[in-house]
Amino acid sequence: MPNIKVNSEDWIKKGIELFSQGGIDALNVEKMATILNCTKGSFYHHFKSREDYIDQILEYYYKSRKNMLEMIGKLYNSPIEKLSRVLIGVFKNPRGLDFEFQLRKLAETNEKAKIQLNNLERERITYVSVLLNDCGTDNPQLRAEMIYHYYLGWYQRNKFKNLSDQSLLDEVTKLSIIADVNLTL
Repeated sequence: MPNIKVNSEDWIKKGIELFSQGGIDALNVEKMATILNCTKGSFYHHFKSREDYIDQILEYYYKSRKNMLEMIGKLYNSPIEKLSRVLIGVFKNPRGLDFEFQLRKLAETNEKAKIQLNNLERERITYVSVLLNDCGTDNPQLRAEMIYHYYLGWYQRNKFKNLSDQSLLDEVTKLSIIADVNLTL
């Protein structure tokens, strides 16, 4: 018998995990309630509908990614160090891209998902572009877009591999060429 009190953040985090694994169809309220060891009523206590739940998942994910960039901005001083740390971080811990793969699929039919995806990508590219500009590179917007697209392709080719720290640093070295900035610290 379910007996665990589950809050909205528990539901959202589980939703992010399941959405990353199986897309929109994985967000089945009954199955999630079983996994979370609670009732369906808990879900409807926190969310008006499945659509509301999906909207809150998208918003939570978006804010968490935005907060990560803001945190890096506060931790490091120089634009080169910020850029290097961001790139090392995403290559070392690329978990979010499975979520974003599913988000791309959802965005084909869901306008809110499309807006969130576009905002997320625009902010990432802008963030990298600003750092590249601060580093003095030519064409920072173009370089930021190239870095982002390189990363998306790299992830698809390497997501199931267990990569060494050296191979991750090798990727940052390659990105130094695209960025026209030495990013190896």
